[in-house]
Amino acid sequence: MNTYLNIGQHFFRRITILSQYIHDCSQACSFYSIFFVNMNV
Repeated sequence: MNTYLNIGQHFFRRITILSQYIHDCSQACSFYSIFFVNMNV
């Protein structure tokens, strides 16, 4: 039972880090796309 709990916590932490990373990447992508559109106009 304890082993499953450790695996669950580790997996949840990985998912949290991954979702944070995806959120940061999407914000950066939207920022750069706006920047490039403004440059091209």
